[in-house]
Amino acid sequence: METEITFVSGRVETFDESSGIRLTDHGVEVVSRSDEGGSIRVLFPWAQIERMTQRGADVSSIYTY
Repeated sequence: METEITFVSGRVETFDESSGIRLTDHGVEVVSRSDEGGSIRVLFPWAQIERMTQRGADVSSIYTY
């Protein structure tokens, strides 16, 4: 599933299906894993997010905050 996050500032970030996306009490957590076995974890706070869109073969969702 592809995830697109639109921020209040107008910036847009897109993450492909290889990234792990989790909605938490504090914001949207994105975990991206590299081929070497390492990973990067980023938390985008809810106050910075205007909209999040998820698209996949079986689902399409838009969350507006």
